Amino acid sequence: MLRIIRMVLFTGVSLYSFIGIFLVLKFLVNFKRYDELEKRVVIDSFAMSMIIIMIVNLTQLILVLIMPIGFQSLISSDSLVTGSGSHIDSFFFDCSVFGLTYMIRRYHFGLMKKRYILLIIIYIFLIVSMTTIYNY
Repeated sequence: MLRIIRMVLFTGVSLYSFIGIFLVLKFLVNFKRYDELEKRVVIDSFAMSMIIIMIVNLTQLILVLIMPIGFQSLISSDSLVTGSGSHIDSFFFDCSVFGLTYMIRRYHFGLMKKRYILLIIIYIFLIVSMTTIYNY
């Protein structure tokens, strides 16, 4: 049961990270076309993402220092290379954090409706659940 929950969580974060990657690329290509509000949303999203990522990394560092030898962190930069399914790749995690903070900031500034955020999360959950159940 724990394995299924872990697979759903990891697959969901990986899938959601593609939204973050797409948003970053879209921002880089269309930077000059954005108005001041949209630029502020993107810059705030980058700042919030950086703070969240630093907190998560600091927490992992503290856990590695106080836990017994052999403790493996949840977010790792070598999970794609080693093929380990028990870690979230750090690049995917960073992109998913940015995608989530970007959507939250867009909602905060009135550029996105709440139902669109919920629909995206529901679609990702359904896709991940169906693929996980099919593969299990």
